[in-house]
Amino acid sequence: MLQSTSQSLLRSAQTGGRQDLLQRKENLKTAEADKACYEREVKTYIPPKGETYIPPKGETKTKFKDPNISKRPLLTFLFCSEYCSKIKGKHSSLSIGNVAKKLGEMWNNIAADDRQPYKKKAAELKNTMKRIVLPPELKENLMQ
Repeated sequence: MLQSTSQSLLRSAQTGGRQDLLQRKENLKTAEADKACYEREVKTYIPPKGETYIPPKGETKTKFKDPNISKRPLLTFLFCSEYCSKIKGKHSSLSIGNVAKKLGEMWNNIAADDRQPYKKKAAELKNTMKRIVLPPELKENLMQ
């Protein structure tokens, strides 16, 4: 390894470094051509079935979210918001994760009849959210 580097240094000293400069320029040209070819291929690449496409760093796929879709409250969220303070009161030493585990266990052990009040609350909240969301025509008129 040491001999090859000393030989290349000797060769570049004999040619005045001109040959190395030409070689670097050629390498840069081929690298630029390869990069352009790669970018063209990435834009048209379709992954085979079963594989997912991971875009390059600067290129991320953003999902379009419809602003007219109302967010609906989850049944478990309503249940947890009711029982969270009770569990923290009984077991003050539990961490957040352990409280969440307890709430999950409680939710899974509740009978279907006991879940009905939460389903009704969720339906009511969903209806109020639908009333709040404006139709697109009104939104456009308000923006002008």
